[in-house]
Amino acid sequence: MHVLSDEFEDQLLRIIDNRFEDFLKAIPKQDNKQLDLISSQQVMDELGVGYNTLKRWEEAGLKRYQAPVEGTRKVYFLKSHIYAFLGVEN
Repeated sequence: MHVLSDEFEDQLLRIIDNRFEDFLKAIPKQDNKQLDLISSQQVMDELGVGYNTLKRWEEAGLKRYQAPVEGTRKVYFLKSHIYAFLGVEN
């Protein structure tokens, strides 16, 4: 039994996803480094890798983080996990 329509649920999830993204942008840069999060798009841009490469890394053990809300699309990684996965000392 659905309490909300699928359309309303999708809209609500987009709002939550946008609010989460705004929250991460609002964190001062020094705190963001303590949080250590980087979006999948930033990983691809900074390392010059594609989506398929990132998916293979996940399959090989790189842990992804996503808001615990069904339908959320934004994916983040911990920078320290990426360094460790690539064998780079931080």
